[in-house]
Amino acid sequence: MYEELIEGMQANSFCMKEDYLLEEANNGNIDAMYLLGKLNWESDYIDEAFEWFSKAAEKGQADATYFIGDFYWHPTGWGLVEPSDEKAIEYYEKAAELGSAMAMCKLGRWYRQGKSGIQIGSLL
Repeated sequence: MYEELIEGMQANSFCMKEDYLLEEANNGNIDAMYLLGKLNWESDYIDEAFEWFSKAAEKGQADATYFIGDFYWHPTGWGLVEPSDEKAIEYYEKAAELGSAMAMCKLGRWYRQGKSGIQIGSLL
């Protein structure tokens, strides 16, 4: 399904990509919700990105869950959430359980560095 979405986004225009993804997201496609988050993030529409990442994460999309963790990890929470190492780790661990390679790498790196709150049992 993910590959089909990418193929459908071959148009160069932001509006055309957004329209295509909106249609898919409104039909319940969680990968489209995640890609809308990424598209908005890359276009500096941070509020909209957070909304789409949140919708996708609530439905179990792994990489969207990872990005919600990033919002909590950022020192300002991007003005949308209260920064929290604990919440960030919680989202990263959930994202890793859902299969996010990005989350697995980040948690593994933090564990190796001895970052607070990361325990070996939570990674297995």
